[in-house]
Amino acid sequence: MIKVLRTDRGGEYNSKAFENFCAIHGVRRQLTTPKQNGVAERKNRIILNMVRSMKTKSFIPKSFWPEAVNRSIHILNKSPTFVVRDLTPEEAWSSRKPAVGYFKVFGCIAYARIPDEKMNKLDDKCERCVFLGISEVSKAYKLFNPVSKKIIISRDVVFDEEKTWNWNSDPVPFSDAIKEPKWQKAMIPQGQKTIGVKWVFKTKLNEKGEIHKHKARLVAKGYKQEYGIDYTKVFPPVARPDTIRLVISLAAQNSWPIFQLDVKSAFLHGELQEQVYVEQPSGYV
Repeated sequence: MIKVLRTDRGGEYNSKAFENFCAIHGVRRQLTTPKQNGVAERKNRIILNMVRSMKTKSFIPKSFWPEAVNRSIHILNKSPTFVVRDLTPEEAWSSRKPAVGYFKVFGCIAYARIPDEKMNKLDDKCERCVFLGISEVSKAYKLFNPVSKKIIISRDVVFDEEKTWNWNSDPVPFSDAIKEPKWQKAMIPQGQKTIGVKWVFKTKLNEKGEIHKHKARLVAKGYKQEYGIDYTKVFPPVARPDTIRLVISLAAQNSWPIFQLDVKSAFLHGELQEQVYVEQPSGYV
């Protein structure tokens, strides 16, 4: 049972609710003078100096100061000290030598693996984040994705401790960009010819003739070109039937094996030199 509690004069200790709590439980309050609690003040100064060093090294915003403080305390608990000889504070408390092999540079670039269930075929297998420390609720790393503005907890992480995030180029949110003329001009090019688009809907059936899924595709209207104006500006790389028949006959004469390969979304890998603008799909504002 606590009989006497001595604290500094911080606001968290001087609230009426805390005073009433101590009075109800019979705890006598004592407050220190500004320079009376030298050990604690010195430790606070050490922690804040570490936070400043981390912030300067990683260029991380001030809003992440709680994570920097937690990281500093985590490091200090596993570091040698003059007060406890030949032991670290954590070892003196738990009687176990602390491991430090997982230590990483605070604020460095970290690539967190994306789970398979959240990933499509052509999606990236990892997301680029910033290392903030160790999770308080699980045995994993705590990361921040500056693009999605989300905290990521993951164990499958690859670190690049030599690099830091360029905080001067976070993407501008759409809600802010739509209000400024300079971004509106960049989003909606003026004086450009656009290609129309339309939705194509199809019901896919399985081998039993039952509905398997409903599929919607957004396709470009490639029939709007006029001969003599822009008819030759479009080149769709499709195979001619004559070419296919020629290849099959050569394979038959020479007893070559034939393999059929269907590459989905192959057009995504083409190198486009021109700027192409399409109209906004119907159904979107």
